[in-house]
Amino acid sequence: MTKHIHLLPAPKVHTEHFPQYHRLFSAKLLKRLFAVTQKTVVWTLLTILILANILLTQPGVRAHVILVEHAIVKNIQQISLIRRPESVSLNTTTQPHTSVLGAEIENDSLKRRYDAIAKEYAYWQSVVSLHPDYRDGYYSLALDAYELGKLPEARAYLTTVRSMDPNYPGIDKLQLLLTKN
Repeated sequence: MTKHIHLLPAPKVHTEHFPQYHRLFSAKLLKRLFAVTQKTVVWTLLTILILANILLTQPGVRAHVILVEHAIVKNIQQISLIRRPESVSLNTTTQPHTSVLGAEIENDSLKRRYDAIAKEYAYWQSVVSLHPDYRDGYYSLALDAYELGKLPEARAYLTTVRSMDPNYPGIDKLQLLLTKN
């Protein structure tokens, strides 16, 4: 008895044929370009962080940042006064403005801001008492007193700064804010 082996045709293997795209740049060049771009972005961000740190440690820049922040807060408060009639300020206590979920938003954040400014005000008072010729301390006191609503004290501190250095940066802007109120 002989065995017959029937050879079946081999199953066809289906292979995908992707169209061959011509590369304009080689993979090696693209890899090098990506590495250079990545290093450039990292060094640029690092430089920006260092420059921002240097700028924010300068006493005049800090004062300008506070003045800009105060102007923004004042504009936001004016807009909120248009939207709702009750006044929201740092010195008064009003009914809390609640969100849809019932969380107290405005008074809580204003109270924390007021407490932070009061703490900073006390700090600068201690610094000025130890160093009575420190003009930046008096300027910071004037800004904090203005933000706390203590306008006569702010004017007195500003007068002290003006007597120490009439060309101190930001003194005219603060004087303008004090004369408006």
